[in-house]
This record gives sequence, C-alpha cells and structure tokens, in this order.
Amino acid sequence: MVIRNYSPCLKSDCLAIFDSNVPQLYRSSEREEFSHWLDFNAKDQFYVLSEKNEIVACGGIYINLSSGSAGLVWGMVGSEHYGKGYAQALTTYRLQQLLEKATCHSMRISASLHTSKFYKKCGLKQVYIKKDGLAPGLDRYDFVIP
Repeated sequence: MVIRNYSPCLKSDCLAIFDSNVPQLYRSSEREEFSHWLDFNAKDQFYVLSEKNEIVACGGIYINLSSGSAGLVWGMVGSEHYGKGYAQALTTYRLQQLLEKATCHSMRISASLHTSKFYKKCGLKQVYIKKDGLAPGLDRYDFVIP
C-alpha cells in the first residue's frame, strides 16, 4: 500500500473511483464538481492510495486561511475495494497531513449517512445533521476533527 500526492495524470483513475460510488455515496451530478476540484484545488492537498500499482482510493484536505477552517474533502475508495483497510489508511494519512499543515481552530468534515459510522470510528465527533444537505434524500452529517 502506497500513498502519494495526486498528479493530473491520475485524474481519470480518481474519476473512475468516483463513478464506482454513484449512486450509493455520490450523485452523478457531483462528478463535474469533483472534476473541477481536481483541476483547480488538488495541488499538494490531494492524495492517492495504490495497491500493486492500481489506484484504489483518493482523498484530500482543504485549508482555508481566510475563514480559518480546514478539513477532509472528497475521500473515496473504489467500490470493489471496500473492506480492505484502504479508507482507514488514507483517512489516517489525511488527518496527519491536516494536523501538520493547518493552524486553524475549526477542522471539519461533512459526510453522508453511508460514511458517518466510519468517521465516528475514526474518532471524529458528530455535531450536526442537515436533512437533504448533500442532495435530495441524502442527509449531510457534520463532524469536527479533535
């Protein structure tokens, strides 16, 4: 298992991971937003996890100095690779990166019902639920990073 920085040549791999999680975790309408984020925000803040030279997971962090906030963003594992520890490894890595790079007081993550139990197991504290907050029928669960 290897975690490294994202590069634009890996965009199609990351989009394939996204596609494998539609409609369970993401809505197809979010693909354009993710693609745009990769093009304009992924530099030095997005990571890929590979196993045997195959990209199996990806995810990033965000740090917004003007608002004093930071958190995890766009974390996902290819649906065919669930249950192999990749999500835990990548989340732990991203939390380490966030704690090293961010000096913000507010560190958060938003998730869906499908991933909220995972983030609770990672030690994050749920602080809010917004009905239909991600999409119609997909509530948003907000967590703070201790």
